[in-house]
Amino acid sequence: MIGSSDPKNPKGLVLFDFNIIYLSIQSISGILQWLSSSCALARLGENMAFLKLVDSCEQIFTLLLFKKNLKMANIRSIMSTLGTEKKAEFGSDVLNEVLDYLAGEKWSKLRHYLSPLFTTAKLKQMSDVMSGSTSEFMNDLKSECDENGRLKIDCRKRISTWLIDLFALTTLGIRLENAKNPDNKFAEAFREMMGEKDEYNLLYSLSLSFPFLSRFAPTFNDQPTKLIESTFRQIISSRKQQTGGVTQNSKDFLDHTKEFKDLGIGENTIIAQAINFFLGGYDTSTTTLSHLLLALADNPECQEKMHDEIMSVLKRQGNSEINHDTIHESNIPYIQACIYESLRLAPPFTRPERICTKDWSYKGYSIKKGTHVMLASWAANRTSREGVGHNKLMPMPSYHSFFEMEVLGSIRGLLNPKNPQGLLLFGTLITLSVFNPFLGIFAMAITIVLAQARENYGVLEACGIPVVKPTLFLGSESNLHKTVVHFADVERYKKFGGIWGSYVGRIPEVYIADPELIRLIFVKDFVHFGDRKEADFGSEVLNEILDYLPGEKWSKLRHYLSPLFTTAKLKQMSDVMAESATEFMDDLKSECDEKGQLKIDCRKRLSAWLIDLFARTTLGIRLEDAKNPDNKFAEAFREMMGEKDEYNLLYTLSLSFPFLSRFAPTFIDEPTKLIESTLRQIISSRKKQQNSKDFLDVLVDLWGRVNTKEFKDLGLTENTILAQAIDFFLGGYETSSTVLSHLLLALAENPDCQEKMHEEIMSVLKRQGNAEINHDSIHESEVPYIQACIYESLRLAPSIFRPERICTKDWNYKGYSIKKGTRVMLAAWAANRNPEVYPDPEAFKPERFLPGNKGSLESYAFTSFGFGPRNCIGMRFAYENLKLFAANLAKEFRVVKRADTEMKYKKCLLLVGFSPLYVDLQAEAQREKLD
Repeated sequence: MIGSSDPKNPKGLVLFDFNIIYLSIQSISGILQWLSSSCALARLGENMAFLKLVDSCEQIFTLLLFKKNLKMANIRSIMSTLGTEKKAEFGSDVLNEVLDYLAGEKWSKLRHYLSPLFTTAKLKQMSDVMSGSTSEFMNDLKSECDENGRLKIDCRKRISTWLIDLFALTTLGIRLENAKNPDNKFAEAFREMMGEKDEYNLLYSLSLSFPFLSRFAPTFNDQPTKLIESTFRQIISSRKQQTGGVTQNSKDFLDHTKEFKDLGIGENTIIAQAINFFLGGYDTSTTTLSHLLLALADNPECQEKMHDEIMSVLKRQGNSEINHDTIHESNIPYIQACIYESLRLAPPFTRPERICTKDWSYKGYSIKKGTHVMLASWAANRTSREGVGHNKLMPMPSYHSFFEMEVLGSIRGLLNPKNPQGLLLFGTLITLSVFNPFLGIFAMAITIVLAQARENYGVLEACGIPVVKPTLFLGSESNLHKTVVHFADVERYKKFGGIWGSYVGRIPEVYIADPELIRLIFVKDFVHFGDRKEADFGSEVLNEILDYLPGEKWSKLRHYLSPLFTTAKLKQMSDVMAESATEFMDDLKSECDEKGQLKIDCRKRLSAWLIDLFARTTLGIRLEDAKNPDNKFAEAFREMMGEKDEYNLLYTLSLSFPFLSRFAPTFIDEPTKLIESTLRQIISSRKKQQNSKDFLDVLVDLWGRVNTKEFKDLGLTENTILAQAIDFFLGGYETSSTVLSHLLLALAENPDCQEKMHEEIMSVLKRQGNAEINHDSIHESEVPYIQACIYESLRLAPSIFRPERICTKDWNYKGYSIKKGTRVMLAAWAANRNPEVYPDPEAFKPERFLPGNKGSLESYAFTSFGFGPRNCIGMRFAYENLKLFAANLAKEFRVVKRADTEMKYKKCLLLVGFSPLYVDLQAEAQREKLD
């Protein structure tokens, strides 16, 4: 600004950047006289246009604009003091805040955050995902064709469903649930919100004449609107809680809270931008593509030309798939022309509008301040007069009167080659523009999350650690929902060696499988890696399980629990385990057919038995209906561990966008609460009895200390104590059922191993003069081969495939550095397949662990129960019940492989998951008779 004017005395000249001159003088009647003393005005001459006089009660304003080098930012700064804003009335305080209905500086600032996202480089990154989605959509359509290759489709319904999924893939890197179904809930909700089921709202017509009715005639369907608004409000609220409302290092759009406050931009405005992306992006493109399909159906010769053109390009480039380079305008001018013509004939926005903020006149026409001006897009795109385009319909000098809404213009105008904001956005050749308000929201959604999702990229590389290349903003694990994680670890071990890094969403993690690194990190340098990440299982109880407690809290509780697993205690519990294992075998034998055969679902039968075994061993009770694999307690544990589901979609998102984690609890809520309440009642009941000496009595004793100063200082609560009871069940049954299921599979595939196990246990029983198997029968000196089979099953299938530590102090070793706060994951399946320790690592070879060979093995290449002070506290208990089951099985049954025996792994989060594994059991007594 060169000149200035006292606001109390409006005489004087104000110049803005030499581009806009703002002259204010005292109000007079008649014609404004030029100030001859202003040499600047005299020199402007014909480079200046005299545009507008406004006669107000106090002042006369003259706005003079250069015809050349016009700066829109300056126009906005002037007009924000003069204009009146157009207020949206969508029947929603949130939707009334969409970008294109904002005014002045508020609009300008939000727009500022959007534009840089649509550069050529960013577009090319997104194009690969778009191309893949388009090809998949075409393949889906082909798969639905009849024998003649024909398929009837509802254009808008099919295309809109695909586009919603495409936007989710492009911006979030995920697939929506049931995405390929045109009637999926997500697509249906947006169709209802947009009112596609209704043609018109009668109340809206009445409200045009009677404005007070407008509050009763919302533009958008109310119920889905409120649902979507509340969802996004929770997300915004979560971010506020994370930052505490204070911005220290601004990294993304939401962190600019101070700027929003200065501009009067509130929570509703931000929520509106997030919602509006899906509302319009799919609707706009759907309209254009539906009209293109109709036009092609009406004009077969155009289809032929499009086909010839794209096939020629693919042949020339040697490609079979269409990608970003294939659809460059120089390669497909005819296809692009067809899109332009479809956009001309059917612009999705029929009447983009402006509000006149100052009286305006042109060639005898005048438009008064406050008048709505509608651009009749369908009419404008059908003009037959030579040379009439959007610049004639809305000349540049007139922008000052209509700047309050973003310029939409006719669709043809938006595609003007000189328009720098025009974009070829989709691999399907939908040409759109950032001027489209809904694509603006698309950009807004990316702006809000992109910076935070990528903020840690480069951290691991700087530490000298080889890294799995990350994607745009979903880290290195963008296909996590499609990946069997423990297999991925094995492949990465083969590629990178004993250490590698990965960005799991936004979180940098280091993976180790080298025995020396495992020894250092888990044992020798435990002081650097003494903690695990803080638990967030969606439950105040489960967040307190032992292995996820920090420092002193973990150490003290571990100290109190360790005496439960002494040799003496273990022998006491072994008698109960042996009795339970014998009963289990008797139950299985009673279910066999006349040939002594029984088909079982390994995990289901084993888990039900193990839950009952733990209840009897630790709580001294028998569960109701314990022998039924579908009993309520067993079913609750299976649901709690998510055995019915492979993956939680929100968990994938929460890795990049942590504020979503509260919506994606690791454990299913209803069965979790049932188990918590049941165990709480059992502990309360035992407090009154005080008549036993088992695991539960220790918990009761600890429960009685929660009000002591020591426990309060450490944060040990009733929830902490209850969590240990649940954890014992969760870890015990899950770990043992996984290992024993794999043992059954291995035995079915290796009958010779079964024979050796049978001979070994029968020899022990004969030598000891016992008919039943007990603690002494399964001592390692008595059953070395059975024990070796269990070790080999544990090696091949450790149920916890990524035990972890958190680096609490910076650590360096041979060129690698791990920074404080970094997660370190032990890739158990990879470490247990070290070919230097285990030749032919995928083969089931129990001989590796026989006494003569076991001593030569690298102990840190057998990771199934962890290492160091934080290793599995129940390891000895687990070995006891595993050996009791294996010995009893070898005595009573042979495992027979079926035609449908197959291990199919699921994509699970924490523990090894797999589909039902079926085998046949052949009772040993009947087998001997048949032989």
